[in-house]
Amino acid sequence: MFPMIPMFPVILATLAFAPMLLGSPYSVTLGQTLARHREGSLKSLSYPPEDEPGPEPLPAWVKRYQKAKSRGLIPSIRPAVLINGVPEYPFYSDSTVSNPRKVCSWTVSKCNSRRDIVNAPRGAMGISFDDGPQPPTSELLSFLKENEQKATHFMIGSRIHQNPNLLVETVHKNHDHIAVHTWSHMTTMTDEQILGEIGWTMQIINDLTGLVPAFWRPPYGDIDNRVRAISRHVFGLKTVMWSVDPNDWCLSDESSPGSECTPGSGPQNINQLIHDLKHRIRHGVHGDSPNRRFPKHGIISLEHELSWRTVQSFMQSYPLAKSLGWDTRSIPDLFGLDWYQKPVSNFTHTGILPILKKKPFTANHTSNINITTPSQADLLNHRNETAPIVLPHSHELNSSLARFPIRNEGHGLQPTGIAVTLASLIFFSTGFQLIY
Repeated sequence: MFPMIPMFPVILATLAFAPMLLGSPYSVTLGQTLARHREGSLKSLSYPPEDEPGPEPLPAWVKRYQKAKSRGLIPSIRPAVLINGVPEYPFYSDSTVSNPRKVCSWTVSKCNSRRDIVNAPRGAMGISFDDGPQPPTSELLSFLKENEQKATHFMIGSRIHQNPNLLVETVHKNHDHIAVHTWSHMTTMTDEQILGEIGWTMQIINDLTGLVPAFWRPPYGDIDNRVRAISRHVFGLKTVMWSVDPNDWCLSDESSPGSECTPGSGPQNINQLIHDLKHRIRHGVHGDSPNRRFPKHGIISLEHELSWRTVQSFMQSYPLAKSLGWDTRSIPDLFGLDWYQKPVSNFTHTGILPILKKKPFTANHTSNINITTPSQADLLNHRNETAPIVLPHSHELNSSLARFPIRNEGHGLQPTGIAVTLASLIFFSTGFQLIY
């Protein structure tokens, strides 16, 4: 005979693991993900060398690119040339480079596409960080969690390869939003090289978390219409720029206690950086503070999690933003957008690809959006089928129930939701605990 299973533990287990039944057939916990890395599964994947400019793309990305190119979606713009470290277009006229319908180079002429996300809605502030994950990320995550603040982290593929545990911590413990950041001047690269830099960053994020990013920020803001088209029509990414640049990158660990920037071109120490950040928080973009009756723009600030000083400057200026009434959110939450994309399942083993939406988001159509606190129903509807349970305000839902779907990547079949739930009944009824 089978032993009697106490009903109270069964009920508790059923409630605790109910989200699994609604998720992906393959799902793993934070502990299982970290275990995969400890066992060397990450190292066994054939990633390109770290920080290699324009690594070779996977065939799936090339195939989709060729299809988009044949449909006339990728413009034939020649790559820029680095002259004294700055991308330039010597073969085009200035009017062509600055024309939104032609080259539209942000580096040369500060040209933005109508689809670029540049400004936050009025009264709102987008919280985002570039260049992670790095050692200071842990301190930043603790601060964000303590303040129940969601942020967007634009992560570099090579830094993820070096610090996979920090990516996992960002997603699974903090429930923060992950987006793509590469490391090269994108406009100077060939189409194939662009595919490699963006694709491999998306790939390692997907391999470790099961998520497909929906947003990206080009390094140095170096983008033109060719790069925009590839990121959009091949990878389904929305381009995120910024409206405020405090140049906090000047305060790298390598330059401590000094600065990588000359006086007048960037902060020379942490006190100056904090002063600059607080000035922007008080006055917004073009003097549009949140306390004005009709502010024109919110703020999307370009900040980094690359050094102790950059993280400290954010932590010391953030309370001022809250006290002045800024509505601080992750980038997609500024516009009520999904955090991640749905993948094309057939390509999970040969190169991650998203299912492209027919009607892409257009940034300038939301400039007058009103920021309101989302209801619990809004939060529950704020994810797509393959995204994690994302909590823009973690106090509104029980974050302990959040589960993150991970597809089987050839490291052994993961248990289905029903199997995990049945196993959990045994664990709970016999007094064992799952180890995370």
